[in-house]
Amino acid sequence: MRRREAGARGEDAACALLEQEGYTILARNFHSRYGEIDIIAQCGEITAFVEVKARESVQYGLPCEAVTPRKQEKIIQTAYVWLQAHDPGGMYRFDVVEVLLTAGRPTGIRHLPDAFRPA
Repeated sequence: MRRREAGARGEDAACALLEQEGYTILARNFHSRYGEIDIIAQCGEITAFVEVKARESVQYGLPCEAVTPRKQEKIIQTAYVWLQAHDPGGMYRFDVVEVLLTAGRPTGIRHLPDAFRPA
């Protein structure tokens, strides 16, 4: 499966999971000059900036391990851009959703709330 297709399927599965957990999806694939945030979701007073990592194998580590400090910084900077334009008030945090795919279908999914924080 192509990387882009796997990513899209992972994001769809992540959105479904977040909605089951009571989140409202505010945006998908928000871009700024710093980078992209896969999903922006809100649950109560918390706005979550969510990075989705989908993999077909854990041969090279868990999907969440691919959210490097450099990637985290890009997400944080992009979140600040979004907050300047759409600040919903309340608290915000940075989550990761990792999705394992088998034959293109999600077979495992895990939501990691508050996975990283700004320095």
